[in-house]
Amino acid sequence: MLFKCNEQNEPESLILVDYQLCREICPTLELSYFIYSGSGASSVLRQSILDELLETYYTTFMEVCKAMNCDPLPGFSLNALRYRFYRMTPVGAALSTLLTPIMLLNSDDAKDFEKDVDTANSGDVGDMIKGLTDIVFTEGDKAFKTRMIDMTKEFYDIGVL
Repeated sequence: MLFKCNEQNEPESLILVDYQLCREICPTLELSYFIYSGSGASSVLRQSILDELLETYYTTFMEVCKAMNCDPLPGFSLNALRYRFYRMTPVGAALSTLLTPIMLLNSDDAKDFEKDVDTANSGDVGDMIKGLTDIVFTEGDKAFKTRMIDMTKEFYDIGVL
């Protein structure tokens, strides 16, 4: 979080900044990304605690705003957070589908992207990505298959697919 302070060094406003991709975005996109890409939990477990996670996020966000004497976003409520989160679920689904193969890749099979910088700089990024997906999809990794089947069922059940 970054805070804009007035002359008395009191926070006037705040923004959430994602330094991974250096952009200012809606916090629900970050939540969707985190919950669906960063959670190894089964879809049953994830869906059973999802509302609790959203409530915890909302409560913590409001406490931080209060502690920093900063007004929250206009119209920000727990129901608004839920609504916006569910609108971002397709993005979480897409990101988790793209990132799961990378997260579950055996470290022995991982590509050395620093070594392949020359390839990337030559405009041949497709070859690097193909090399990575060939490893992931041809190894027949049970964890990967299980996770993808579980996520696909979950996204179907909640109406994303």
